[in-house]
Amino acid sequence: MTTNNTCFSPGEILPGIEFFADPDDLLVLGDSLSASNNPANVLVNSTFVDLLEIGFIDTTDAVGLTLGCVATGFATCAETIVVSVFGEIDNLIGSTNVAVTDSVDAFIGIESVVPIGRISMDFLVFGGSVVKAIHEVKFNSTPLVDIVDVNNGACALTKSSLNRFKIEGATPNKRVAVVMGFQYGSTIVNGGACNGLELAVEQLRIMAIAKADELGNAMFLSPVPPSGDWVGNGFFQVIDIATCTASGLEMYDVLIDEIQTNDDDGDDVVNCQDACPEEGLPGEGQGLGEDGCITDEIIIE
Repeated sequence: MTTNNTCFSPGEILPGIEFFADPDDLLVLGDSLSASNNPANVLVNSTFVDLLEIGFIDTTDAVGLTLGCVATGFATCAETIVVSVFGEIDNLIGSTNVAVTDSVDAFIGIESVVPIGRISMDFLVFGGSVVKAIHEVKFNSTPLVDIVDVNNGACALTKSSLNRFKIEGATPNKRVAVVMGFQYGSTIVNGGACNGLELAVEQLRIMAIAKADELGNAMFLSPVPPSGDWVGNGFFQVIDIATCTASGLEMYDVLIDEIQTNDDDGDDVVNCQDACPEEGLPGEGQGLGEDGCITDEIIIE
């Protein structure tokens, strides 16, 4: 969707956001379609059974939505939309029901302690010839300190040797701390630096504390914290100690032995998409197999 056409003036659609309908397309409506009371520039899914979804490209932890419904056949509508909020690793943060009408004026405000990756909307009960509608989306987009690379694109950590971390977006010449959790959840920093900061990991371990350079970048080597015989999915965040802000949540496979990732997709960049470009990162209970692809069995060489 562009921002310089008959529907939208320049600047009316902000960068950092994407809209999807599953499995079909999106439509932009003028005001008062049929007997509806909708305002102009309402975004709807093109078929009655579609999910309507919003994706966020940048770090976002607060979103405001104005929602409604639009009926065909010279009819009005009053429905309930289930709004589900997911994190950056597609974990469900929470969901709620919103009562909407064809006035498309039902507001919901969402705030999360972890970055929001996408928001999905569906009817609580299928309402026949009615589609979901979005009039406005307001969101913050805050660039934060982040883990941008682990082990030169391998996207996994090894317990048998040091692991290379690359951090960007930190306060220049100040310290950052990388923490690891064995579970996704919530931990409140208690005492010392950044007291009261909420993190999105449980069973927390501090992996390393490093100093950023004048550009806010840091690169260092660190072992995996002692964890006995445990292997599996680890959850990681980096804390900018100067501002007491935390990055989004990253999930990496933790293995006993080192894995190697080649440039399988031929884009001259070794990254997380090389081993199996269509699969993304492993989910809960999954790991990387001997071929570097996701499997339901954790492979230990």
